[in-house]
Amino acid sequence: MLKSLRNAYPLPLAIPGIPAMLFVIELFVRRHNITGWSGSDWTVYLSSIAVALLFWSLFYYFTRRMSQINRLLVLIPVFLVFLLEIAFLIVSYGYYAYFQQMPNYYTFEYILQEPIDVYAILISSVTWWHYTVLGIFTLGLSRLWILQITRNRQPVLPARSLLILLLLFAVSLYGFLSFAQTNRRPVLADLNAFTISSNFIYNFLVLKHEVVGSGLRKATRIEVPPVSPNVNANVLVILNESLRRQNLKAFGYGKDPSPFLTRFIAEHPDEVFVFNRAYANATITMLSVTSLLTGVNPVQPGTVLHRMPLLFDYGKALNYRTFFISAQSFAWRHLDQFFQTPTLDYFWNKEIGHAPRVHDIGTDDRFMLREWKKTMAAIDHAPFLGVMHTNATHYPYFTNGTPPGKLLERYDRSISFLDSLLADAFSYLDAENLLENTIIVFTSDHGEAFGEHGYSGHVRTYYEEESSIPFWIYIPKKLQPNYGEAIRQLRENTTRNISNIDLVPTAIDLLKLEALPETIRANFLGASLLRPLAAERPIFMLNNNEISNYKIFTSVGVVLGDYKYILLKDGPRFREALFNLANDPGEQHNLIADYPDKIAQIYDELSQYQSAYSILRQSGQAISFQDGVGR
Repeated sequence: MLKSLRNAYPLPLAIPGIPAMLFVIELFVRRHNITGWSGSDWTVYLSSIAVALLFWSLFYYFTRRMSQINRLLVLIPVFLVFLLEIAFLIVSYGYYAYFQQMPNYYTFEYILQEPIDVYAILISSVTWWHYTVLGIFTLGLSRLWILQITRNRQPVLPARSLLILLLLFAVSLYGFLSFAQTNRRPVLADLNAFTISSNFIYNFLVLKHEVVGSGLRKATRIEVPPVSPNVNANVLVILNESLRRQNLKAFGYGKDPSPFLTRFIAEHPDEVFVFNRAYANATITMLSVTSLLTGVNPVQPGTVLHRMPLLFDYGKALNYRTFFISAQSFAWRHLDQFFQTPTLDYFWNKEIGHAPRVHDIGTDDRFMLREWKKTMAAIDHAPFLGVMHTNATHYPYFTNGTPPGKLLERYDRSISFLDSLLADAFSYLDAENLLENTIIVFTSDHGEAFGEHGYSGHVRTYYEEESSIPFWIYIPKKLQPNYGEAIRQLRENTTRNISNIDLVPTAIDLLKLEALPETIRANFLGASLLRPLAAERPIFMLNNNEISNYKIFTSVGVVLGDYKYILLKDGPRFREALFNLANDPGEQHNLIADYPDKIAQIYDELSQYQSAYSILRQSGQAISFQDGVGR
């Protein structure tokens, strides 16, 4: 019967043509992931191709019937379907190229959690080229489809056969829609985009499911008791955005996009302490910046983050003038609420300054520098502790009007732009005779990837390009006698692993704040860089916790001595990696099977923290949870 039906109603080329074309494209685009697919993965994927065949069959016979009634009327559904089809493919493959995985249900949650960030990414990434491709392919495929349905003289399938096709399609589509939220198996790109977007819209608009946003809120912090200053030292923290150490000459880069910083470090060998093994504790700004300015690691509970003092609180305890001048936007993820504190004398960001959006969701760093100079003039040489927060090196990398070029070239030019602004800031400090009594800490919230391991940007992994950061401290010779033997210890620690949560304990020692409540010190996982550091102390990196509430990009990382462990959810399953950074700085050789004792030690360390433990449990690698004190 099937043979006679096939002979009587031969399959038009348009029906299998589109799924076949997508299959060939995906064999190339997803080639790195396809090699790891299991039998069940292939079963689901091939089933999705069958569903696509059913859809295009029904659409073919539906539009053909419409064309017989009114040729102009059929233009509307054909154009809309192919517009949606090409848009789905551009978004899906663009997303895959950036994150090495297809969008899933929680991608749409992320859009609602981070609407401003997503908007900034879109307007920074979508160019005339994307619109051109969308237009050309939509019109081209629409034209080919209409030619097929109007020139084909073969008989249309009988109503009974069409009804069977419709029933099969409805049942199979319902299955994919039902599992859109939980399915982790590979699905054809267009069907995947349709099912997850439809499922999310239904849950959000019809079932009124709520999307949980940021866990940040206004904090009630432990008070730092006021004390008299024991050292006449100012502290300036220069906190950069997405600045990785691999692109700075002082950290071994072959080029020199930052000549001022290179020269400053070279001209002050006894006053600058360069840390070559510094790490971020998260590769997303929200967690990294809040962690850095409290000393609380993202693996620790959110209650601890909201109780611990901010860096500025320690300066205010000494009656210092305090400031936080940022070129970034704080109108997302409740950052504005989190940093509301009476201990900040000067707080400026894009929203407070009513500055225009110039780059990403922030403003031009030149506006920030101008405000910083005004703040310094208002402080008028009184003791201060403050943070200068830059933005230029965030994607799409601010180059001050120079031609776009390749991403890495653009990134280097954004570093050069930043370098010129820092040269201006240091010149101001020098002219005001502040360099002789101001300690400067230079760091970044995280790094940035440019395809070294198949990933771009940040958020996704903890490979060196995303997690390693430039970190150095400038202590003028005039101030060094105040710290005695601690200066030698600081120099010795430049060869140790450190992280951004060491900044607050270090600032406490630099300010000589000795009488702090034990409730503060007990919650520090970081350590002062002026004191001995254990060679094997673990450095935790985490992007998924109760504060971020992200259900995508699930991952955790640990640096332990010369080793780095990464647990990363890639598509439907988790992937583990262990690297010896001393022998393999490029992280090319996975040693996960060679060091079971080291892995067991890392599991044990991670299992002391609920947020990290939950990721281990999801991956199937969990051991018993150990609830650490203050953790």
